[in-house]
Amino acid sequence: MKAKPIYIIGSVALLLIVLLIIGGNLGRNPDEQSTDMSHASFSRKDKKAGGAYAAFKMLPELFKHHSVQVVTKPFTRTFQKEKELWYRGNVYILVAAELFTTEKDVDAMLEYVAPGNELFIAINTPDPLLAKLLKFTTVESDNLQHRKTGFVQQYQDTTIPLNASFNYDGMISGSYFARTDSSTTTILGANYKNKPNFIRIAYNKGYIYVLLNPYTFTNYFLLHKNNREALEMQLSYLQHEAGNVYWDDFYNNQHSAQSGDFSEWQVLM
Repeated sequence: MKAKPIYIIGSVALLLIVLLIIGGNLGRNPDEQSTDMSHASFSRKDKKAGGAYAAFKMLPELFKHHSVQVVTKPFTRTFQKEKELWYRGNVYILVAAELFTTEKDVDAMLEYVAPGNELFIAINTPDPLLAKLLKFTTVESDNLQHRKTGFVQQYQDTTIPLNASFNYDGMISGSYFARTDSSTTTILGANYKNKPNFIRIAYNKGYIYVLLNPYTFTNYFLLHKNNREALEMQLSYLQHEAGNVYWDDFYNNQHSAQSGDFSEWQVLM
């Protein structure tokens, strides 16, 4: 009989927890519960399916020595302002649907990488000038929502060795690299067509990583089963003891060529 108050207290506590969960779900914005990724923002603040809130929150676990700095300006302006970027040992992560840069931005990116820094770019459509200078070409394919396939992203590296693949029911990126410079480029991953979509390019003393699948940074992808391991794998190549870690929250807001300095995008358009 003495155990009854304990059961009663436990039942009341459980009821309160259930009510809090139900109340929380009822109070959520329907957009936050949507699994539609056709207009993914890749923003660190976005908690919807196509946002990168979860990825951004994971970064301190992967880079424990320094806090992650958020960049909201074009690369040229950041490079001019942040003197730390002129020296080796930095990591810069950029995730966006399309990369619209200026010629000065591209020059600054290469100048940043040269002394021994790392630039990680996850995009569907690369900047044409950057692709030209790094000697790679891509084949653009439609990004599909909710298509059943064996895997959506695969990681392959015989030097480790590594052979892992990940799946989910969200957006699938079909773009891939048609040509790369084998003297400077290492292929690290493939898309659902088993075509190369993740590469590392050696540039002077640094490295540039290009992943043609930014959806691996989205909340919907990372929160599915063990998919957080995919982010850990693709970022494991970067310096975990980097002097400074930067997260770019500028280019994911660019939906057309920047005004002012002419870029390859502006010439093509």
